[in-house]
Amino acid sequence: MDLARPVQQLLQRCQALQRDVRRARHASEPQRIHHYVLGGAKLARLGVFDEVGVLRHMTRTLLHTARDPALPLSWCRACLEQLAAALGELRCLLGPRGASAAAAIEQAVRRGNLGWVALC
Repeated sequence: MDLARPVQQLLQRCQALQRDVRRARHASEPQRIHHYVLGGAKLARLGVFDEVGVLRHMTRTLLHTARDPALPLSWCRACLEQLAAALGELRCLLGPRGASAAAAIEQAVRRGNLGWVALC
């Protein structure tokens, strides 16, 4: 069986979901945000991308989306929920060296002070 085609389809699906998340397309369907995160995790499990890189990329997308004032508040809150889960995973993967960065981001999220946060 040729795995290249299913992996390419998964990658395209994840890219489409990322665009949907970032633009709050289908804002009445917040489960799409979770599907985006699951798709990225699957790409990492398949070895297409590094797991830390995938989590950082998804975390950036979720963070930028959550702080976008043009998007519905319910969508931004759903992004923050997924962001918290992604940060937890990133913290586990990076161990002590990632704990301080994750803690700083989590504090900023709690305070609503997201303007200065950058993951990389």
